Amino acid sequence: MQVNRQSIACLTMTLALAGGCQNVNHTTEGAAVGTGLGALAGGVIGNQSGKAAEGALIGALAGAAGGSLIGNAKDNHERAEAWQSYAQHSEQVQQQQARALSADDVIAMSKNANIDDPIIVTAIQRHGVKFDANTDYIVHLADQGVSQTVISAIQRYGQ
Repeated sequence: MQVNRQSIACLTMTLALAGGCQNVNHTTEGAAVGTGLGALAGGVIGNQSGKAAEGALIGALAGAAGGSLIGNAKDNHERAEAWQSYAQHSEQVQQQQARALSADDVIAMSKNANIDDPIIVTAIQRHGVKFDANTDYIVHLADQGVSQTVISAIQRYGQ
């Protein structure tokens, strides 16, 4: 019965340590939990043949290997998901920037008598602009006949 108590104590300590580490990856966590569970199982099985210590050691090694493999697979999966998310976000940003209006686009729409300011403002809201609305651009836009309403929209919704 002493082996079972030792094994349970070992398992409890291993799980407590693994659960208490905040910056531990899944590989390390899996190895720690696998070690504890393997030691417990190996100790119980080894105790049947009078070799509890050897069983616990073999179980701990096997559990560490298995747990780290499982944890490593989980870490790799999370890295792949993170990379995929980053790639999707990058693609969305590139698409948004490709749709953004240039200063020439805004000037052309402003000079077109058939396009009113609310339509231009809506286009700016939906697509953004490809330029920084600094003082030079604001003056340039005003000199080209772009209304104050459109310039305000550029400042509000531009990139």
